[in-house]
Amino acid sequence: VGQVVDQAGKPCPARWRISAFEEWHDGKWELQMRLGDMGPWSYTDKEGRFEVPFGGKQRFDLQFDRWGLAPTFLYQVSAETKDLQVVMKPGIPIRGTVISSASSEELQLQTLRAELRLPSGRGTWYEQEASVDDKGHFVLYAGPAPIEPGKTEPAKWQVACAGKVILIDVTEGKPVDVRFEVNVNARTADASTNRLSFGPVLVRTIYDYKSGKDWLLNLKTGETFSLPPGLDWDRNASAV
Repeated sequence: VGQVVDQAGKPCPARWRISAFEEWHDGKWELQMRLGDMGPWSYTDKEGRFEVPFGGKQRFDLQFDRWGLAPTFLYQVSAETKDLQVVMKPGIPIRGTVISSASSEELQLQTLRAELRLPSGRGTWYEQEASVDDKGHFVLYAGPAPIEPGKTEPAKWQVACAGKVILIDVTEGKPVDVRFEVNVNARTADASTNRLSFGPVLVRTIYDYKSGKDWLLNLKTGETFSLPPGLDWDRNASAV
């Protein structure tokens, strides 16, 4: 049983989930790899309390999320961990701007979504989404990226929008500004609506588990496209 609190120690209701887990086998802990998300988000009660469902000798990685606060990550939490207190800090704003040469009739910026991602080599990536307003602005919230067990450096945050990905570092007290430029000439117009189209929906799928390569599948043509290096290979999520 644990509780999520803010920096002042007050209860802070939030959503949380298990992102990875280890099991004890033959005298050692083994990371159990799973494809896709470990499961849906759960929610604390109004006092910020939550209970982790251990089954046998296990250790879990946990993610905690609340809009406007920095996502919080815990690693290798076991059933022996008593009275777990999770402190969530104010989020550092990541302010984005989408620039396009298209007219508002061609491209409605508010139809776009921005996504914040934190890669994980242990399990489910953290993700946060925000809408782009009609001026092309959006805001996401993060904190300094944690260092996963077995790593010496943190992963870089990724901000994705309009089919592009920008890698960023987040430092305490330093808001981040990112800029996306939409190349209208590379897009096509839908003749029935005379509006700009970003093409058919692409969904992530796995084709090469051993190499860890991820691919995008074009649902309309059946063609596959490789993702830029560094993107995850175990997410079942729609492409931005």
